[in-house]
Amino acid sequence: MISALRAAVILAAFLTIGTHTVARAEVSESQPNDRKPLSHDQYLAQLSQLQSIVASCKASAAACDAENSVDDVAVDDGGRVFHLRRDWLRSALTDAKKDNDADRATLMAKASARLQDDAAEVSAAESAPSTADARNKADAILDRTEFRAVQQNSYLSQQIAAFLMGIQRGLDAAARHLPRAPWLVLVIEWMFLGGAAAGLLIWAWRTTQQQRLALSAPSDTRQAMWQKESDDWALRAETEASRGEWREAVHCLYWAAIVMLEGRRMWRANRARTPREYLPLLEAGSPRQTALGGLTRIFERIWYGLRPANRNDFERAQALLEELKAV
Repeated sequence: MISALRAAVILAAFLTIGTHTVARAEVSESQPNDRKPLSHDQYLAQLSQLQSIVASCKASAAACDAENSVDDVAVDDGGRVFHLRRDWLRSALTDAKKDNDADRATLMAKASARLQDDAAEVSAAESAPSTADARNKADAILDRTEFRAVQQNSYLSQQIAAFLMGIQRGLDAAARHLPRAPWLVLVIEWMFLGGAAAGLLIWAWRTTQQQRLALSAPSDTRQAMWQKESDDWALRAETEASRGEWREAVHCLYWAAIVMLEGRRMWRANRARTPREYLPLLEAGSPRQTALGGLTRIFERIWYGLRPANRNDFERAQALLEELKAV
């Protein structure tokens, strides 16, 4: 009887401890989800609050408090919840508290620009077209004649392909003779080394010639040439706007800005860059970067986002181009 009573007491103790442990586990797992996801408006309000924190930190190191309402958040995007972490901002505030005034201002300018990009992406997402509309527009573009036409390879491309195939056949033949002719390896090595050296010499010569041409041209003449090309883009934008082609007009204004900044040697001309890759090449937080960032967002939303454009978009882009001319 006593043994049975002891077994019952021990069993009850284990059950109590197990229930308490499970309850604590459930509470700890539910804590991260206790916070209600933010709507778009609430998220924009939080971004505005974070901008105030960044501005205060930029003004005074004492205000750089990493725990000052810089929390991770969850955002409700039409039924889908996205969790956003603010580790980068907490780290930036912690570092800024230790930096001098100049480094702190630069660090906070970058943080402010990133928060502005977050707010712009939320605003663009709210006004973005539906997936079905975007799909229909993309199908209409791909249904054009230029996407359906199939052209035969040109004579030059055929000759290049034949030349490369000949090289491949020669290498295959050399590989078959290698066991019987070890000296062939040295011949091939010297051929490749000689070709590489010749290519390097040709590249160095061409680069020197190009720099001579660049140095011989006066800087004022060069800048005038770039400015003329920028003005041509702006004039074409006016022509497209007079026909109501607002999308093409904004596209022309964007390239007028890019060409103008290239003429001022803000970066080397490289048409392989994406619009967002131009922005980090400018000074962070500068009026020039701010104006180009606004023009880039308008251009991306209309050109790549397949959004319809109107006169207001054109006039805003035109005003931002004038701001770039003034700075």
